[in-house]
Amino acid sequence: MRIDQALQEVKERFGTIDVLVNHAGRGYSGAVEEGDEAAVEELFQTNFFGLVCLIKKVLPDMRQQHAGAIINISSLGALTCGMGAGYDSASKGALEKLSESLRKEVEPLGIKVMVVEPGAFRTRFRVAHVKGKETLIDDYAAVAEARAALANDPFGQNGDPDKAAEVIVRTIAAKDYPHLILLGKGSSDTGIQILQDQITEIAKWKEIADQTYFEK
Repeated sequence: MRIDQALQEVKERFGTIDVLVNHAGRGYSGAVEEGDEAAVEELFQTNFFGLVCLIKKVLPDMRQQHAGAIINISSLGALTCGMGAGYDSASKGALEKLSESLRKEVEPLGIKVMVVEPGAFRTRFRVAHVKGKETLIDDYAAVAEARAALANDPFGQNGDPDKAAEVIVRTIAAKDYPHLILLGKGSSDTGIQILQDQITEIAKWKEIADQTYFEK
């Protein structure tokens, strides 16, 4: 298995694995109804199941060391859930929820877990999307237009990936580290607004939620 071979080579060279950065990721664009099953499966294998496999492989050594850090690179899309990005957002959202449970399990063992949500950074992400059987539905023309706009400007993002890497290294090394960090100018403001909107929505329908208990 290539993962086992790669980990063995790392241990032979460095002795231990102290930090795992799960940065593998691809995108997929299209309306939910247009989604190609094989492409979506490939997306989740890359963005979720492959990362879970790596986490499980490094944890035995980290537990034995009572030290280590796992950094899972997600996306601001896990919060924004934009039109045409449903499957991509779902794969990243799954990673984030798993990371939250994982952190509660391994922090008492001396292992850090941090999720990083980058906004738009100048990488090859937009040109490395999973390609599936293209199904275009006229009612989702706005999704196709948004996808075309991104394809026409694949490297127009404002985020500097080198600076992002420096921030991640500096942040995870601190004793007081964030469990979730948003990167990119304006990303934190966007995230705060989305979560505030969710709180408002939950509070609006609280009365309905409270009606669902057994009467004594």
